[in-house]
Amino acid sequence: MSLALFTMAVLLPNLATLEVGIMEARNFISAREMLTEGNWILTTLNGEARYQKPPLPTWITAIFGYLFGMTNVWALRLPGALMVMVMGMGVFKLSRKLNLTKNQSLYNGLIAVTSAYVVHIIFDAPWDIYAHTFMLWSIYFMIQWLQKEQLVWSGVLCVLFLAASILSKGPVSVYVLMLSFLAAYFLIYREEVQRKRIPFMIVLLLCGLVIGFSWYAYVRIVDTETFVRITSKETSNWNSYNVRPFYYYWSFFVQSGVWTLPAFISLLYPYLKTRVNNLKAYQFTLLWTLLAVVLLSVIPEKKSRYLMPVLLPLAINCGFYVKYLVQEFKTMGDWKEKTPVYIHFGSIALIFICAMPLLFISSILGEMPWYVYVMLVIVMGIGVLLLKALLRKKNIQHAFYYTMLGILILGFAIAPIARNPFTQQEPRGFATIDNPSNLPIYAYRMKMPEMIWEYGKILPDKDSMDVNSDTIASQFLVLECATCGHNLQRDFRNFTLTLKDSINLNKVEKGHKNYKYRKTARVYLATRK
Repeated sequence: MSLALFTMAVLLPNLATLEVGIMEARNFISAREMLTEGNWILTTLNGEARYQKPPLPTWITAIFGYLFGMTNVWALRLPGALMVMVMGMGVFKLSRKLNLTKNQSLYNGLIAVTSAYVVHIIFDAPWDIYAHTFMLWSIYFMIQWLQKEQLVWSGVLCVLFLAASILSKGPVSVYVLMLSFLAAYFLIYREEVQRKRIPFMIVLLLCGLVIGFSWYAYVRIVDTETFVRITSKETSNWNSYNVRPFYYYWSFFVQSGVWTLPAFISLLYPYLKTRVNNLKAYQFTLLWTLLAVVLLSVIPEKKSRYLMPVLLPLAINCGFYVKYLVQEFKTMGDWKEKTPVYIHFGSIALIFICAMPLLFISSILGEMPWYVYVMLVIVMGIGVLLLKALLRKKNIQHAFYYTMLGILILGFAIAPIARNPFTQQEPRGFATIDNPSNLPIYAYRMKMPEMIWEYGKILPDKDSMDVNSDTIASQFLVLECATCGHNLQRDFRNFTLTLKDSINLNKVEKGHKNYKYRKTARVYLATRK
């Protein structure tokens, strides 16, 4: 319960802080078109087929949109935040299933939900969190089934969560998490697994795969040509898009953010093997983590966000080191062993203490609500207490929980601070366009997700063949990407074009690092000659 409350307290105040990004916009548009167009199975993006992503997270988002409104970004992001909470609880339960103590399991869960990319992925690629959370729980019930606990229910839930993971992001999590888990589990716990159970386990996995891939099969039958075209392009991207060297993921522990140093040390098997309280479980989580990285590394297409599932076994692995420090730090005599601990927690304390001065120097605080200053003062106090626990009392458990408390308070303070730098100018959206005759609006070769999301409905995308046909209206407004370099006078040979207005969805001024040209467009009035 404390883990769930902590996660919600950190995430909920900030869900509406950031603008809707390009990937979020695509997902939210698909959810909106489920409600407005009824495209619940044959999913669409701006009216065009979007079979790249399975529909389960979109269904969930559409339901929240129906309940709270499709313009309520906070509500649309809420399911993703809830999934982070469920993921943290899954890490806790899985840790307990590995016979770890409640305290160590709580450390693991807290490390997981505060890892940098776990939080970031809610805003960057929210559908990933569904797939990996569902797979984590499928693995939990697989272990429970292998340990002969509640055989029927464990098997059913393992299948359902496996299917839900596939229905969230295809086979990605099956490949990264489940495959690496099975390899690590059977290598480390092979003596505890009865061979006669393996065929039944294969049946469970097959059932989950069949249910999970049922949506793909249905779409393949109903809309064969479009499905084949889209999947062929997606498959080709694995070998030709964002290709990186094999070692690209070797710094994966950095994705843990604040836990980077402990996560790295937890990977040093020769150092930690004699210091952990459950060697077999440590060997399992270490092997699970490394196998997941290797599996990702053999795929030519690589992106940093693909590492997110690796952070789950890594959090459990990191917990072994934290547990060791909690038990033994007071009696440590080797300065080489203590130095990384001082660096880690000392850096966090320094960040807490210097948070307010640094924000003042950078002029980010500006005219913030009074409670922001109060919370930053509290964070400074927590930094002092953290240093006291570390240097004087040498109590790592207190230092750990002070870290969590500081993150929690910063979570409340960040929302108004984060919004401030992004409101330097008032964006010009579709509501500002002068269109008293309610003329139809088209986009010309401009598939910009943020623009479509802002429009609030399908924004027809036309090309020169469409606009010069006899079926199009005699007068309309057309949007052109501000940096696309089209020759509209040539392309619109049957129309007279008059520059009428512009759209700029950026909340920062041109030249700012967060300024995106894809959020800008010129608006022309097209009148048939």
